[in-house]
Amino acid sequence: GLSTKSDFFSQDYEALRDAIQAEQNQEWQEEPAILPPGSASFHQKLTFHGSGPNLSSQPRRSFAVHMRTEKSRPKDNVRTGLTTFIDDPRYCPIVFGDAGALKCV
Repeated sequence: GLSTKSDFFSQDYEALRDAIQAEQNQEWQEEPAILPPGSASFHQKLTFHGSGPNLSSQPRRSFAVHMRTEKSRPKDNVRTGLTTFIDDPRYCPIVFGDAGALKCV
């Protein structure tokens, strides 16, 4: 993301905001995107986003799809965690491009 000093999983949104604002030397501007149930949000990788704690008695469900180009590689080409599967079309299929490349194993 934009901050080299933040923790991706942090729930301290104020600290994350302050770190990003200081590094970018720009004023922070929030744009709420309140979505009705069943809606979807699409954004690029540098969009700071989060939903905060679930304060309801109902479970929160989410579904994430991460898109990338064929040129993206894991940092230092090290495959750990989710990047272990980056070249396996069963988990990271090619969804656009040459028809021959779209074939799933």
